[in-house]
Amino acid sequence: MGLISPATRVETTLAATYTHGTGTAVALVSLANVPTGGGVALIADSSEWCLVRYAAIDGPSVELRTLTAPAAVNASAGASGHAFAAGSLVCVAQAADYVLQLLMGAPTELTIDTGAVTVDSTKQFAVYLLLPESGNTDDLATINGGAQGLCAFFRVKDSGKTITFKDGAGNIKVGGADVALAAQDKYVMLLYSVALSQWIVVGGTGAGGGLTAQAAQTVLANATNDVAVPTPIALAVQQVLGRLTDGNIKGLSVAELVALTGLVTNASHTGEVTGSTELTIAANAVTLAKLATQAAYTVLANLTAGAAVPTAATVAQMKTLLAYLADLLDDTTPQLGGDLDLNMHGIQITPTLGSDHTWSGHFVLENVGETVAFGETLYFDCSEGEWKLADADQIGTMPVQGMALEAKTDGQACKILILGYIRHDAWSWQVDDVKKLLYASVTPGAMSVDPVDGTGDLSQAVAFIRTATTIFFNPSLDLTERG
Repeated sequence: MGLISPATRVETTLAATYTHGTGTAVALVSLANVPTGGGVALIADSSEWCLVRYAAIDGPSVELRTLTAPAAVNASAGASGHAFAAGSLVCVAQAADYVLQLLMGAPTELTIDTGAVTVDSTKQFAVYLLLPESGNTDDLATINGGAQGLCAFFRVKDSGKTITFKDGAGNIKVGGADVALAAQDKYVMLLYSVALSQWIVVGGTGAGGGLTAQAAQTVLANATNDVAVPTPIALAVQQVLGRLTDGNIKGLSVAELVALTGLVTNASHTGEVTGSTELTIAANAVTLAKLATQAAYTVLANLTAGAAVPTAATVAQMKTLLAYLADLLDDTTPQLGGDLDLNMHGIQITPTLGSDHTWSGHFVLENVGETVAFGETLYFDCSEGEWKLADADQIGTMPVQGMALEAKTDGQACKILILGYIRHDAWSWQVDDVKKLLYASVTPGAMSVDPVDGTGDLSQAVAFIRTATTIFFNPSLDLTERG
């Protein structure tokens, strides 16, 4: 681009002739031949060349720059197969290097600083020559100074230097892969987008990235076993890109893909199914014979509070999950849903009680009409519907029908033994073969080894002694009044 050195710059109205530095009038084309919206043209005569930037929408007007090396331009134009006649206005797409110089001015040198450079935000178009921060190579990840629509051309300043544009590392996008500029005749053209806050590649000749057009239905890849510039690889219908163990990267057919991946059908599969993603299984595809073996006496279940993969649960774990009762002892408040059929069997009552205030037998749960203690004898007051302390010296507080199994106060529900064994360590009955029975006492709620003998007292056997602290409560309904 050193062929062009603007010597003069003149703003003028587009006219029929242009007089260059020698004073010779050069005929210009008429305004009717100027493309709508303006453009760049090359004007020539026998002794001088100039580039013209014209804009039909500006009045119209033209900007004239005289070239100091017409011979070089002439040689370039001639090499492109064009003969420029005197006074002609010709499109110079084949001489783009000269046009860029005209539009952008002299290139600006930029030295990379910690992966970044700063461009001139006032220049709509500009050429920049890059220098590494140190050494012969450097990476460029960020370009500061971007503004909407800025277009920047980047080249390396010196031969032997390599600048790599890092795709996506900062605010530069160069086609999905890094782009390296390793020669002075290579360039990258970037356009800044405010909406994306990025410099987007729009052209260039650097190595890598998505800079050049690519053949249809191809994939860019390095198919060799060494570092190389990627090349397009054609993919036929129903092919994917891959590499077999005995070859380079290429388009793989379905058969080759099956061989490479070990893809099998339901009918041919005999090994384990592995992977980290979900597997879709066709309906009725899994049979019992295909299920993995499982630990003995286990059930697949989710034992957590949330969604989870089921695990082998033991019998004990399943009992816990299902609130299963291994024994009636586990349920402190069992209930029947219907009548209990003993099927010619019975309910076993435990005679041997292991601790104080324990019992085994039949009971009712009803309110008491006064304060009662564990082991006291009770009668049922029909008029008030409550249980009260039995007293053998008056008919209204007899007969004994139950025994308190809890300490309760007036109005509270109390468990009352009707028939069964009861242990109370506060007792100290004498165990012998003579006095085995216990009788209702004239002391409310108490029992005695001797029947009452006072006039008008009511004698009633209520229990028999098993041990010093344990009795079998089974009150007789026979009452004998003493005379």
